[in-house]
Amino acid sequence: MLRHATIVILLLVAGVAPAHSQDKPVKLTLAAGGSAGSWYIGGAVMSEIVREAFPAINVTPVPGGGVANMRTIQKGEADIAFAFWSTAVEAARGDEPFKTPHGKIRAVISLFPLY
Repeated sequence: MLRHATIVILLLVAGVAPAHSQDKPVKLTLAAGGSAGSWYIGGAVMSEIVREAFPAINVTPVPGGGVANMRTIQKGEADIAFAFWSTAVEAARGDEPFKTPHGKIRAVISLFPLY
């Protein structure tokens, strides 16, 4: 699963890479999970893979969690985030625990089915 997510992030970053020369580094923030959890560790691994493939692109994982990550994206404090699909749908619709629709939510990949 991590391999698939890494490939998707590499493709997303590759879309950014041609628009920027090596002289202008690109910084992306990845809202992940708790600093000792699998989402954060996975984000750190993916950031290293991206850095090796595209030295001018820096993906920085930051602590978060499912609901918090959606709020972080909506506020513009992260460029990409991990989330459960159900949480992303709730955020986009403004369903509980979200008070308003989060219009900046976009899905890129589903790593594994939950339901």
